[in-house]
Amino acid sequence: MSAASAAEPRVALGSSSSRTRNRIALAAALASGLSFLIAAFAVYGHAAQDRHDSIQRGLSISAAASRGLEREADALGSVVKGLAASPLLAADDLAPFHRQLLATPRPDGSRFVLWNHERVLLSSAISYGGHLPPINLFPLGGQLMQPTRHDGLSVSERLYAPLTRDWIIALSLRLASAARDGERILTLAVPEAYFGKVVRESNPPDGWMMFILDRDLQQVRWDGTDLPLASSLRLRLADALARGVRSGHFEVDGYNGGMLVAFEHSIRTGYTVLSTMPAAQIGQPTYPTQRWLWYAGMVLALIGTASAGVALRTIGSTDALKSAAVSTRARYQARLSLMQEREFLQASLDALSAHIAVLDEAGVIVSVNEAWKRFAKDNGYPAPSYGLGMNYLDVCARARLADPALGQIHDGLAAVVAGRTREYRDVYRCDGPDRPRWFQMRATRFIAGALSRTIVAHEDITEVVAIRAEINTLSERLLNVQEEERERIAVELHDSTAQHLVAVSLNLMQVGSLRLPPSGRRILDEIDRSLEEALKELRIFTYLLHPPRLENDGLVSTVQDFAEGFAKRTDLETILRFDEAADGLSVDLQRALFRIVQEGLANVHRHAEASQVVLSLRLTSDQVILSVADNGRGMRRDRAEMGARQASLGVGIPGMRIRLGQFGGSLRIRSGRRGTIIRAAAPRVTPKGMAIRA
Repeated sequence: MSAASAAEPRVALGSSSSRTRNRIALAAALASGLSFLIAAFAVYGHAAQDRHDSIQRGLSISAAASRGLEREADALGSVVKGLAASPLLAADDLAPFHRQLLATPRPDGSRFVLWNHERVLLSSAISYGGHLPPINLFPLGGQLMQPTRHDGLSVSERLYAPLTRDWIIALSLRLASAARDGERILTLAVPEAYFGKVVRESNPPDGWMMFILDRDLQQVRWDGTDLPLASSLRLRLADALARGVRSGHFEVDGYNGGMLVAFEHSIRTGYTVLSTMPAAQIGQPTYPTQRWLWYAGMVLALIGTASAGVALRTIGSTDALKSAAVSTRARYQARLSLMQEREFLQASLDALSAHIAVLDEAGVIVSVNEAWKRFAKDNGYPAPSYGLGMNYLDVCARARLADPALGQIHDGLAAVVAGRTREYRDVYRCDGPDRPRWFQMRATRFIAGALSRTIVAHEDITEVVAIRAEINTLSERLLNVQEEERERIAVELHDSTAQHLVAVSLNLMQVGSLRLPPSGRRILDEIDRSLEEALKELRIFTYLLHPPRLENDGLVSTVQDFAEGFAKRTDLETILRFDEAADGLSVDLQRALFRIVQEGLANVHRHAEASQVVLSLRLTSDQVILSVADNGRGMRRDRAEMGARQASLGVGIPGMRIRLGQFGGSLRIRSGRRGTIIRAAAPRVTPKGMAIRA
């Protein structure tokens, strides 16, 4: 009985131990299988993520190149619109306008053409008065029926120019006023290779090829590269554009395998930018995936067997084994999720063209993107860490010692890192090894949980600065031409037109001595009154156009003499309230303020129907403020009348804005039933880099 009692517990213990061992072995097998599946998911997921990143990179570089193409078209369009507003063209004075075309900056190999649908009127490629080609050799007649842009500009497809035997892209603008010889069109014909620099400067990643297609899906050429898989690629692209798709990707088959195509279509220009890469290169990361999965399975099986053996010896219960397995799986998934989020964040930063660094709460660089690394390599930065771990505030402090002007960048960045402000933006110059360059720095602070981070982005704006400088130069030239034209018109009116009217008046006096019937006498009196009014208006107009004498008399005295003469000629009460210290301003700023006074008084005389006008100028610690206020009828009228009045004002108000813009100033107009106030404000001293920060 005792033996039986002793045997039963041993049998029960052996059965329980066997079940425990089986459960441990099963758990180890399940853990190994689960780990294998997780590893397979991670490997395939990483390969799929690489493919997704490649597609997004293609879309990004296509979009960036398309934006660059739009910026080039906008810059060239601004030049065409500026020339279209030239007073020489409005006066039909083509010889000086031809000289103005020759003096206007433009891309190498390009030319300006003024033409109508019957003949070519001017060409910057042919001297004035030279033999012009017939209109049938100028392939633009059908390109302007429908403007391709909201501002009236037309961007053509690729066109063959038979005279120069090259392919061009034309930017054209219908002129607002019709001349005697019919509607005129001003065209800038640019070689298609000029637009190729958009692709060359976009610096596509290795393996990617970029192309530009016009509205007819013709390839814009700048080198000998041909568009791959031309027929099937164009059919797929045409189908996508017909369905209204402006950005996307697709794959096409070819002789050498598949090809991935990412495209971006610009509505503003009608052109499409393509980025292509062999599909084999995109799918290449998935080829070694199966081999690594087999390796991972074998390693996991060995690890699972070893773990089961250790667990059988050291773990006393199945519950403890289950708890350890669940805890291990949770930690692995959490770490995998964190790694994927970090990779996604880094890939997003690498896809940006700006040079980006992420700073911690102390200003130490904790992350940089690929553009930052490329910039460091191109500028000879030797450290392989690309600045990781360095304190960026200390770097800015050392740069401040070399150039005190950079002190404001250090202070602004320090304020963002410390949390005193959320964002800071500034522009600075950093010359490269071959040319001067300008950059815009933007620092933004954000909070992620308990962490504080600051993103510092540097963007190359050298092209924007160059275009803005060209626009400022062109604006200054146009204003100088306007000044010369005003002086010439004033001299012509005073020396010629006024003398003819005086001669007519003297002849009328002789006619008055004759014996005329009462009806004839009344008509003669009406003519004499109209003639006197015309002479009065002519004297006022020539007086408003006369040039200032600021260099000798100063702004206050010049405005005072001008206002008194204006009041005598117009019977309009003129009140002057000028700060005497205004004579200490720069001569250029004084000239701009005087011209604004002239334009303001001219508008009051022509349109305001006022009895009084007040001119005031006051100086603050950093600004000069000029106002021209009248008690007239104001400018608030119905739309038809407003359109007529704007046409009559010509370039007056825009000219005021351009003059002030050269000094970093602004112009505001407030009008109502009690009159109109024109308020102009400008810095007393033009800030350094003002035109760049505008």
